[in-house]
Amino acid sequence: MNSLMLFAAGTCTSGGCPFGKCPPHAIVAVAGALIVGYVIGFLVGRRSAAKGGAKKPSQPQQKKQAPVRRDPRPVTSRPPIPAGSVELYVGNLSYDMTEDQLRQTFEAFGKVDSVRVVTNRYNNKSKGFAFVVIRQGSHGPSDARERGPEHEQGGSLTYAMRHLFLYGPPGSGKSTIGRLLAARLALPFTDLDAVIVETDGRPIPQIFAEEGEPGFRAREKQALADMSARPRHVVALGGGALLNPECRALAEASGEVLCLACTLETLCRRIDNAPGSRPLAGGHAALEKLMANRAAHYASFPRRLDVTNGTPETLAEAAETLFGAWRIDSGDVPSRVFAGRNLIAGLGEEAAALGLGKRAVV
Repeated sequence: MNSLMLFAAGTCTSGGCPFGKCPPHAIVAVAGALIVGYVIGFLVGRRSAAKGGAKKPSQPQQKKQAPVRRDPRPVTSRPPIPAGSVELYVGNLSYDMTEDQLRQTFEAFGKVDSVRVVTNRYNNKSKGFAFVVIRQGSHGPSDARERGPEHEQGGSLTYAMRHLFLYGPPGSGKSTIGRLLAARLALPFTDLDAVIVETDGRPIPQIFAEEGEPGFRAREKQALADMSARPRHVVALGGGALLNPECRALAEASGEVLCLACTLETLCRRIDNAPGSRPLAGGHAALEKLMANRAAHYASFPRRLDVTNGTPETLAEAAETLFGAWRIDSGDVPSRVFAGRNLIAGLGEEAAALGLGKRAVV
């Protein structure tokens, strides 16, 4: 702009003005206009630059908060759980299931104290879960028919508290499989013959020699009765421990019995590896006679496992399946899994037996 101003002044004074000769006052007016324009432009530019440098950062726009909707229903505290009952959290329900339908469903398995389907606070529609308070140890009228033979024999003991008895002929591997099974389930193991020896202070062959089989069976019956009153164990029974109907009824009332089956040839081979440890199976002929006499007895147990082939580890795994009991190590907390017919009939007792307290999630 300065060069333009000088050019205009110079050409006019030198007589080279392209517009002809201009009077002196015109030259002064042009120069003054140029100077004023320059000053104004300079001041405006500085003001714009100052505003741009001091520009404050833009604040993020805050979303408007939606008004809080208040539940029009009155606030009520959850009712206390009656003594002898547990509260079950039942999920994955059909959204159209009513409390009456849920009550009818659970009344088939026991005494229901209360049912509460959780609903949405705004439209009163079901959220798909409910709380059911059920009485412990109160099975429905069809309990004996619905729960199956293994639970008919089991009385009021819950499945989580019932012993796991391994039974079968001498040499079938009851103690070996039992120890592995107990380790898999994280349960204590008991060999009933070892308990008799520890209690009496004499080895089993000596008891047979001094008192005969009746003396040994009396001690065996007492040991079984004491074992039945204890918390859940994996128990290896003697080869003839359940020949007495009273002993069999006691075992089936306090636990599940798995009878191991094996061929005579395999039993003979195993007994040869531990001579003198089994008084009633001292030789092949004695063992063959014993198996012939007890064949019908062993076959009368509905839960059986053939142990002729397979490693002890695979047989212990098969025993888990037949007992319907597993322990799964997934994450920080291991889980115990039970499978059986109509176990929901004793769901309240199961929750209490596992130490879940007054409330449990199902």
